[in-house]
Amino acid sequence: QPTARHPGDVPLAGNPPPPPTLSRGFALSFPTCGVVTLLKDGGITRREVQALVAAYTAALAHSMLPLLPPPTLPPGVFHQAPSGGLRERGGAFATGPKRPQQPEDPVKQLHDLGLEVYEPSQDGKLGWDSLAGYESLVDEIENSVVMSLRDPERFEAVAHKTRARYESNRPRAVLFEGPPGTGKTLTARILASTCGKPMVHVKTEKLLSKWYGEASKNFSAMFDACEALGAVVFIDEVDALATSRDSGDMHEATRRILSVLLQRVEGFEQGSKSTLICATNRRSDLDSALLSRFDLQLRFDLPNDTARLAVFQRYAKQLPEDDARAFASAAAGLSCRDIKEVCEHTERRWVAKLIRKEVPDAQELPPLKEYLHSLDQRLKAGGDPDAKPIHEV
Repeated sequence: QPTARHPGDVPLAGNPPPPPTLSRGFALSFPTCGVVTLLKDGGITRREVQALVAAYTAALAHSMLPLLPPPTLPPGVFHQAPSGGLRERGGAFATGPKRPQQPEDPVKQLHDLGLEVYEPSQDGKLGWDSLAGYESLVDEIENSVVMSLRDPERFEAVAHKTRARYESNRPRAVLFEGPPGTGKTLTARILASTCGKPMVHVKTEKLLSKWYGEASKNFSAMFDACEALGAVVFIDEVDALATSRDSGDMHEATRRILSVLLQRVEGFEQGSKSTLICATNRRSDLDSALLSRFDLQLRFDLPNDTARLAVFQRYAKQLPEDDARAFASAAAGLSCRDIKEVCEHTERRWVAKLIRKEVPDAQELPPLKEYLHSLDQRLKAGGDPDAKPIHEV
């Protein structure tokens, strides 16, 4: 059934019925021959729209042809739309030339898809010192990814001279794996900012759709916009989209999305301006074909004693080193994000105590025992019924 629409995408056929005179112009969407735009001086009536739709439907019902042109209309009723549309031809109409469309702003396209775009200027204050405790990972990322984005010609020159059959040696698809809160998203933002590139943060639920085929179209549109932007694409929780096909119970929509993702990753390896970073905390669930396409896979483990100390000292610099080491030892098993949140909770509680005059004004900053108290609460909230108060350990 063809549908009639105003330029504002308001349905003109169906329920509720349109007014007697609809508008001077409208667009008709024909399933077999696309969208045509019609204009009429003095306005178009509902009867004329219904006659057009009925003629088209009748012709389609009695035709064996896979494609039909728009139906014949009385001469002079409609005339060619300024933007192309239909042109009159002896009582029949043919599709006229379309005005070339201006390319849409890729940032707007991405925002329309519900995605976040971080410009380098937004993250100008971010640096590798913001990622405490992961020095070896930072070295690998700088050597393999950042430098290849900054000076691609050098990398390509070496590849041309060392390989019997040329293939780029620059990593265009990277996998970050590790537990939540270990700095995967922050690392992607720092990487993009360091290279002077925008980062597109793709949260998979934003691109999913209940409509058939829409999710895979959204992913294709997202990759096209990112390519035009030359962005670092960060897909968080990629395991939600790219689970292994070996299980046999993959939904058809998920299969189509995975197919788009595999094709695009392959394209990134062939001179794309974009770089793809995927993050997961369930690497074992990923499809093997996708895993094989990552040029570089980096593991983000929970921080060790040294890393926990470095993170804690970023958020509690007023404490002496012995106190900081005591906290780092007590916080075994926590992620970097956990430690940050414990420190934030401590600061809020301490300020509340100052306002209520529960502590002397001279004691401006929280001592170690306040951090340990917040850590106690965090560990108990984590579901460990045997957790003892830290200050008793």
